[in-house]
Amino acid sequence: MLVYPGAMPTRKGQAMEKLDFSKTYKDLYGASQRVKEVTAEKGTFLFVDGQGEPGGEAYTAAIGRLFPVAYTLKFAHKAAGDFDFAVSKIETLWFDEPGEVPMSQWRWRILVRVPDSINKAEVAGTKKQIAKEKSADVAVVGLISFKEGRCLQVTHVGPYGRLHESYAKLEAYATEAGLAVSGPAHEIYISDPRRTAPERLKTIVRLPVKSSS
Repeated sequence: MLVYPGAMPTRKGQAMEKLDFSKTYKDLYGASQRVKEVTAEKGTFLFVDGQGEPGGEAYTAAIGRLFPVAYTLKFAHKAAGDFDFAVSKIETLWFDEPGEVPMSQWRWRILVRVPDSINKAEVAGTKKQIAKEKSADVAVVGLISFKEGRCLQVTHVGPYGRLHESYAKLEAYATEAGLAVSGPAHEIYISDPRRTAPERLKTIVRLPVKSSS
């Protein structure tokens, strides 16, 4: 039986425990408008790599390929009685510095976190199932595990177009603390922009850091 970290196998008649990363890792997925240091240990994610402006056609299409795989995995394990998990919020790693590269050429990796017990062979089988049953193009979806380690993080409240203000806050904090950015920018979209006014959108902004000395 596959069991995600921290879960206990269910006994007959017991309600199945459900993994929710926002509750299990409150320091990483909790909202705080004050800059804080966090440690992001290794996590496992479905992902799609691509290029293009945020919210553009390529970006939106990538999200549409991730969710069928995530939900198929979820319901397969729940039906088998192994475990259940909440399908997580969309996260994105951004690999280019705004202002240095045109927005249309920004490189990104869109992520959906899944239990660590899910493996590449299982994802490959799930993709074949989806392609056969739903005629959906999910071939580009992959599985990756990575660790960011020491990070600075803050929650941005407001339109995506003002995210640069939160990045400036993180960078100012890093400079004062003698830290340097050591990895790609990481955004976690807490709010659904289809249902939330721009001024109330919540986005967690995270930067991996290391000592600059």
